[in-house]
Amino acid sequence: MRRRPEDIRPLVHHFVTKYNEEYRAEQPVSGVDREVERLMYDYTWPGNVRELENVIERAMILCPGVTISVDDLPTEFKESVYNVLHLEGIPADAKLNDTLAMI
Repeated sequence: MRRRPEDIRPLVHHFVTKYNEEYRAEQPVSGVDREVERLMYDYTWPGNVRELENVIERAMILCPGVTISVDDLPTEFKESVYNVLHLEGIPADAKLNDTLAMI
């Protein structure tokens, strides 16, 4: 999925549909909010499609509403995404304080 990020959105839709049928017949989930989508694109997905499916399944079990939010995501997933530093565009000779201010 790292090499094919365009597959994330259709896979999320597929898994939401799948787990709506399994868990959420009375109050189906319509999808994920923008912040969740952004996190999914930022994540490296070392577990590939299986890991994405697991994240969606767990989020749908925890989701009290109709849209999966960041609060519904597994803690390990959120910690992994939030701990990634995006250092592109920071000059190699930047001072530590300047670098921290940019990220």
